[in-house]
Amino acid sequence: MRKNSSFKYRFALVLPFAVGLAAGQASAGDGHRELGAHEHGHGRFNVAIDGGTVQMELIAPGADIVGFEHAPKTDEHKAKLAAAKAALGKIESVVGLPKSAGCSLSKAAVEMPGADGETEKKGHGHDHGHDKNHAKDEHEEAHSEFRVTYDLKCSAPGALGKLTFSYFDSFKAAQELDVTVVTAKGQKAFEVTRAQPEIGLGGLM
Repeated sequence: MRKNSSFKYRFALVLPFAVGLAAGQASAGDGHRELGAHEHGHGRFNVAIDGGTVQMELIAPGADIVGFEHAPKTDEHKAKLAAAKAALGKIESVVGLPKSAGCSLSKAAVEMPGADGETEKKGHGHDHGHDKNHAKDEHEEAHSEFRVTYDLKCSAPGALGKLTFSYFDSFKAAQELDVTVVTAKGQKAFEVTRAQPEIGLGGLM
């Protein structure tokens, strides 16, 4: 009973916990990039599974989703932002779940801080490969990222043996996701790419 209570406490904090876990693993050697950096093409995806309750979180640079990271300045920008928010609100645009798991989406929240015209003034440590003109203007425009959370209920969570990321088909500028999965049996970090968009959760379910 104590073990279950301990996991439920951890699960309540799992999304920030998962971010910290993945960042620690990515900077612990292996030549992986540090996840604190804001890097175009590269995002994060966190998964927490507690029985039939599943939480997922996507964090991705605005450039990967809509092609810009500032407040929309034109009607075209506004249309792209609206379309992206609509797509991200549908979990199937990001990740495919086995039908046998019987999962249904109960809530989705999509945010892009900075898209309302407020400029983020804190350093964001991004690695864009942009030219010097960008560095000159970096404090004049926000470099925002999408933050999307999904709450799901799954009638057969044990069937969540594989996740397939449709994210790369939905958003052509996206290249990689660092994925962290936390369950009652432990946690594990993965990397998915456009070329290899699937992960197996064997041993975690």
